[in-house]
Amino acid sequence: MFRHLLALLIVMEVGFSLISYGWCSPWAEYRTQVDSIFRVIDDLNVKVRTIHIDYSEKRISPQDAVSQMRPLIAEFYEVESRVEGLKPPPQWERYHESLLKVSKLTIESVENLNLYFEAGAEENLKMSLSLVRTIVQELEKLTTLLPIDRDPPVILSMQRKPPNPSAHQSVEVTADARDLQTGLGRIYLNYTVNDGNWTVVSMRSIAGSDWNGTWAGSIPGQIPGSRVAYEVVVGDRSGNTVRSEVQTYTLANPFTLIPIILAASIALLLVLIRARSRRSGGVSLGMPVT
Repeated sequence: MFRHLLALLIVMEVGFSLISYGWCSPWAEYRTQVDSIFRVIDDLNVKVRTIHIDYSEKRISPQDAVSQMRPLIAEFYEVESRVEGLKPPPQWERYHESLLKVSKLTIESVENLNLYFEAGAEENLKMSLSLVRTIVQELEKLTTLLPIDRDPPVILSMQRKPPNPSAHQSVEVTADARDLQTGLGRIYLNYTVNDGNWTVVSMRSIAGSDWNGTWAGSIPGQIPGSRVAYEVVVGDRSGNTVRSEVQTYTLANPFTLIPIILAASIALLLVLIRARSRRSGGVSLGMPVT
């Protein structure tokens, strides 16, 4: 019986490790916290297994086994509290429910094992063994509940400040983006001046979260007459990307306004001359007096 329990505890430990380290990288805060929780459970399982070995080989007494198990059980309850306190992001609710179930089953298993140390009842050992088997099944289920993200993020809106920039004035571009499955990853602002080479700028998060937030990047000021084109590229943590439509703005060149100003000035001068001529003509109408 002991050898079977030991083998299953090892499988359970490996199962936790596969879930934890099988991820290429944490997608967001939730996955980072889950990864930390699995590491703690791995460590606790090793300690439980050591106590069981020492007890079975009569290196420690039942009282010693119970004394060593009590603080570990308290730590398992702390783990359960951490899991209950997590807020799973969208698309992760089923995974989180299964994770919470694993946590509760683990506590029930170690409590039965502790009762076995305390009273020597084989029924408690059998119950602990049965719960371990269920835990392994739940761990296998967890791997199937990892969301598969095939959908690109969504760019909700884009803004440019100022909307009509002047020459040499820096322009800030902000984008509202969302990815409710695996979360937003890298977001870039690409821009080109006068159809030249594209420049890539990493945008920074200024509001919200990796799941739904606002990102900003800056385009440096340009000389008068420059035409600037730009786009925003948003990627999620599964490698899906989306590009915005290319937007443009042109910085006014004061030299191009000279002909317009000159023409307007000439037109205004002609109007003034004509008005003055009419007033002069009104006085001199008719034959001169002799």
